[in-house]
Amino acid sequence: MKATILIRCLNEVENLKILFPILESQNNKNFEVVFIDSGSSDGSFEFVQNYKSIIPIILTKIDKQNFSFGRSLNRAAEKSSYKDILISLSAHCFPTNKSWLDNMLSPFSETSIDIVYGRQIGDDKSRLSESSHLNSWFGQNSKIKDSPFTNNGNAAFRYSVWDKYKFNESLTGCEDIDFAKKTLNAEKDIFYTSEGSVTHFHDENFNQIKNRYRRESQAIKIIFNDEIDFSLKDVLINLLKESYDDIKYRKNKTFPSADIQSIIKYRYSKNIGQYLGINRPINSNENMQNKYYSYRDVKDNVKAFKKDYYYK
Repeated sequence: MKATILIRCLNEVENLKILFPILESQNNKNFEVVFIDSGSSDGSFEFVQNYKSIIPIILTKIDKQNFSFGRSLNRAAEKSSYKDILISLSAHCFPTNKSWLDNMLSPFSETSIDIVYGRQIGDDKSRLSESSHLNSWFGQNSKIKDSPFTNNGNAAFRYSVWDKYKFNESLTGCEDIDFAKKTLNAEKDIFYTSEGSVTHFHDENFNQIKNRYRRESQAIKIIFNDEIDFSLKDVLINLLKESYDDIKYRKNKTFPSADIQSIIKYRYSKNIGQYLGINRPINSNENMQNKYYSYRDVKDNVKAFKKDYYYK
């Protein structure tokens, strides 16, 4: 089984200096990397171009004005020379052990499994609330999922499945969820592996957090044909519940922004962003690039997803 690791990047040279040695240290070295840059100005592309790697690296670019998460992944996947298993790995996601690749690949021995996504945990630099949120999304038990919730920060899928569906290039995010929904509707399985874990770090202010969740929720509204609702009441309930969960989570843990004010600001930004994405779609005239980017039973599909994404 051969893997092609797809890495999307915009101005992440310091993260790449951490990520590439980790990839090279994997026990399984039967993989290649396709690196796609969307207009970095910090030397990211040049760093990878000049990196002396023991693994094959294929470099490509996408113009910033043409960028979408789905389009970027599609362009990278097209460059795969192995055409076997594709792995989407964010440039700011770092595998936590040398068996990460093996753990992401092993579930594909079951022919019914078309997508595998791995655990994500907070980095040492992560806000406490972000680490707590990742902990609620990505549990410790590996299992088959009945929801299309996945995350392309750390996810694998068969090349043949990608070639059949491709990623939606018009969505403002959550192209992974749209892709997974099609897989579930085709009666194929999604597997979550806690053993294929990475740390995930977002270097964002509160306005960027709000905008990220806003564009993601707007995409979710489209993916589920307006069947997802999220009211101001949900904002209040989630704000209180999640803040309380964060306060419990911080016991015996050390993360930045662990004070009550930071916790409430994070949870407000997240939930008001989700509310705006569902109820007040982003105006197409707004500068999307600069502001917002840095046949199973469908009803059951939606219900399971809402539990995974919104109402942990």
